[in-house]
Amino acid sequence: MTDVSVRTDLPQPYCHLHVFNRNEGYVLDFHRHCKVWHINYITEGEIMLYSGDNGVEVHKNQMFIMPEDVSHKIVSEKGY
Repeated sequence: MTDVSVRTDLPQPYCHLHVFNRNEGYVLDFHRHCKVWHINYITEGEIMLYSGDNGVEVHKNQMFIMPEDVSHKIVSEKGY
């Protein structure tokens, strides 16, 4: 993973903005964010996003929003 930028001086209700790249073969096992909505915009590559037994592909120029306290997993074979 390469962090390109991290900002924390954002107006409410935002708390962090991370811009990063994930390497080929990236797997982030099931986890949840407490008191945080997880918003990802995919600028390159694609991911598989899992929540429970369901999975969905998210491609370049698409985004997903994961509400707080919802367990999810991110997998990217080619990176993103």
